Amino acid sequence: MCFKGPGALELKKTLLRHCLLSMSMVYIMISPPIRESLYSPEDLIQKGLAPSGKTSKWLRGDPRKIVKKEDVIEHYRERWWQPLVWCGQIIQDNQESFPDGKAFLGEK
Repeated sequence: MCFKGPGALELKKTLLRHCLLSMSMVYIMISPPIRESLYSPEDLIQKGLAPSGKTSKWLRGDPRKIVKKEDVIEHYRERWWQPLVWCGQIIQDNQESFPDGKAFLGEK
């Protein structure tokens, strides 16, 4: 990515964190070994994938609905795509941080 300007590094970290959060949620749904090590939303928050209050609150969801392990998987199944939407919004909101959209897409 060719983000430039003040805050570019933090912007890149946020985008990567959101992508990793989404990917982790999918892996938890499809992989029993990963599910054993990263079971709950709290595990993902402790790993730093959802550090902000708003994101961690979104990830935790409604504690009354998440009781069993199957509930967590369903919770992730309903929400895994949302961090990718956030990435798109962040990029759109920060278009001035990269001089040319083609450069962002890797085109010349």
